[in-house]
Amino acid sequence: MRSFEKIKHHIGGFTDDELRQLLVRAGAVRFKDDGGEELWGLRVRNQDRLNGLD
Repeated sequence: MRSFEKIKHHIGGFTDDELRQLLVRAGAVRFKDDGGEELWGLRVRNQDRLNGLD
């Protein structure tokens, strides 16, 4: 899991929405922590967090 801001820092040249689309195409999913921070992680590595969302 990485914050959107950290990902954005390392992958430049995209608008926020373009970067989100790129993350989804790469197999990432978005979460929000208790403080509302946007976090991203690969679907295959976070399947346990998704099981309760079906």
